[in-house]
Amino acid sequence: MRKIVALLAITTMTMSIAACGTDSKSTDSKGTGKDTAAPANKPAASTGGNAKQELTIWVYDYLAKDNNSSLVKAKEKFEQANPNIKVTFQPTVYGTTSYRDKFVAQTAGGQGPDVMISDVVWVPQLAAMGSILPLGDQAKAVVDQFYEGPLQTVTYNGKLYGLPWEASPMAIYYNKNAFKAAGLDPDKPPKTWDELHDAAKKLTTGGKFGFAYMGGWGGSFDWLPFLWQSGGELIDKDGKKALFNSPEAISSINYLFGIVKEKLIPPAALTWKSWDELNAAFGAGLVGMYQSGAWSLDSLKKANLNFDWGVFPSPAGKQQATVLGGMDWVIGKNTKYPDAAYKWIEFITNKENMSVLSDFSRISARKDNKEQAIFKDPQMKVFVESIAFAKARPALTAWSDIDYKVLQPAFLKIVLKDADVKQTMDEAVTQANEILSKN
Repeated sequence: MRKIVALLAITTMTMSIAACGTDSKSTDSKGTGKDTAAPANKPAASTGGNAKQELTIWVYDYLAKDNNSSLVKAKEKFEQANPNIKVTFQPTVYGTTSYRDKFVAQTAGGQGPDVMISDVVWVPQLAAMGSILPLGDQAKAVVDQFYEGPLQTVTYNGKLYGLPWEASPMAIYYNKNAFKAAGLDPDKPPKTWDELHDAAKKLTTGGKFGFAYMGGWGGSFDWLPFLWQSGGELIDKDGKKALFNSPEAISSINYLFGIVKEKLIPPAALTWKSWDELNAAFGAGLVGMYQSGAWSLDSLKKANLNFDWGVFPSPAGKQQATVLGGMDWVIGKNTKYPDAAYKWIEFITNKENMSVLSDFSRISARKDNKEQAIFKDPQMKVFVESIAFAKARPALTAWSDIDYKVLQPAFLKIVLKDADVKQTMDEAVTQANEILSKN
């Protein structure tokens, strides 16, 4: 559900255009403009009286694939409660070039949707480009309803640029039948790095493998939990210096990619770039364990797998940690109806609509999310409890460039060319620091 590599040239160009096209009264190209509520940007003549206000909202295509979708039904409920607002969903394929970069280009040209769902990692970038509006004072009444981690994903330079919707920490799926066959206790899954490595070795036999990851992307997202478990960090607190060549970081790289080099993963995994590929390999019994979020639950349950399976929390190195994924709602800078746009995002993220996420087996970012029906599922409970030690990726405009242009190539070099880990990461830090110095 996540990454398609964005061309640096396109990103740089669209940032430049977006900065030039930003309304100086709302926010500048660094997202540091006047801290006013979104309604301060609305045209006086366009929202008065009972005139129909039409909102175009971009959503991930699987969330609104037909009229039976719970998100579509929530939209109908919203329209009934707000008869002067019409909402049109535009289902869009998830991805950087197909979704985020398309949004940036359209808003830079004075167009784009009124509202959209954003990956949690994109919000700081969109805010810095001036592509989305800060929410201002009107959001103060609801911010304390959300967990701190998800709130960090919609915060840039101290300002709130959206409302959190979904919180998705990663955990580890495992094949209980394969555990039994390998002499492992399925009721006592691994809790430490040593135990995870031992399980992966014992599960790798007879053409089946102990672990898997998205090797086509270099495994950078898969690596993040291990980095934080090692006690390492990505970037310093000032956002000026990369830290992923620290001794802690090097130990996490040696650990994860040591599993890869030991051939405890299927060779095909070196090219995988999607959760569907991981889900399918696990469902076919090819791999005994893999990391994913709650988003994989539905696919596995619908597949009616012919073996018992479960989920266990990410293991501990020096500490327990995992990575936080998810979705946020943001308002496009060119909306004519910021009041109506905010009304929608406040509506869809409220307590009454947590059931929408439950229908997709997703966890609400709200503090009262334990009232979701899905929490009766023991597998989902693992993800809920993992929110407590889940970490968000850096709220930096440069993060995607560092991930796509620095980390992923570095990890591919380590795995495919057997490059020296320390030297490669030293070079990666130098490249990352150059990117950070320009942002």
